[in-house]
Amino acid sequence: MRLMTLRVTISVVPFGNEDNEYELHQINISNLGPTGSPKDDDWVYGVEVDKYKTEEYDFTEIHHRPHGALVLASTVLNKVSEVE
Repeated sequence: MRLMTLRVTISVVPFGNEDNEYELHQINISNLGPTGSPKDDDWVYGVEVDKYKTEEYDFTEIHHRPHGALVLASTVLNKVSEVE
């Protein structure tokens, strides 16, 4: 069961022309649930690069939810660049 998915899309807009925009990568970060009790602030996220709803995660990430979505996205992007 997916509670919520944060999607990070990396695209190119050639010379600022939105009509010619094209996507390079799409990273889906899906909330899989808390690491412990539902009141726990540490949650597990499944990461899929360039695929969605396969449940064949490229990796999982534990994230302290009060740190916010930008910290989670940054952490995941750093890990994706290490894998490639």
